Amino acid sequence: MPNDTLEKSFETALARHRDGDLEGAVAAYRALLDDRADYGPALLNMGQALRRLGREEEAIECYERATELPDAAGGAWYNLGNLHLARRQFEVAESAFGKSIELTPDLAPAHFQLGCVFRDQGRSHDAISHFEQAATIDPKLHAAAMNLGNSLRAVGRLEDALAAHRRALELAPEAWEVQYNLARTLDEMAPIPISRRRSRRRRIAAGSIRDLPRR
Repeated sequence: MPNDTLEKSFETALARHRDGDLEGAVAAYRALLDDRADYGPALLNMGQALRRLGREEEAIECYERATELPDAAGGAWYNLGNLHLARRQFEVAESAFGKSIELTPDLAPAHFQLGCVFRDQGRSHDAISHFEQAATIDPKLHAAAMNLGNSLRAVGRLEDALAAHRRALELAPEAWEVQYNLARTLDEMAPIPISRRRSRRRRIAAGSIRDLPRR
């Protein structure tokens, strides 16, 4: 298939995908792959469409084929990691994200998701390094800063946790989960009666954080 025809076929499939015609998109990706079995973007996108259709085993097959392609392998391992993490298959997910990071070390979402694998197993010390790397690679990723704060709090590093939660609040001041987790850290650092905690959280939500201890 000539490159210009390949690109037009891919754009057609992608347009169906974006419009929510997932079955049509899968058919178009499959037709393209019948001519160019090594076209990584089609394999990755077909895997995503199949997963949204609930056809996870077929999605895994697409991603596994893509891991053999140099231009698609990093993304393929990342997508496999996400799929297995959603299934709470932690060992397989950890391996997949690790391979994605080996191939694409600056992929912040891969570091973040590997941190989530460790977080969900209670492995806070392991999670910290990957949330730190995700936040360093993508300084605007508020979820990385928030989860870093949560993991630091879990290991008793409250001052560092507070700094991470402050950063998350700067990035996403209206996100309730950021406000809630900042308040949880503050509750451990500066305990107040339970009856007053809701008021503290309202002040955080309103942007009034004068009662936060500073270094």
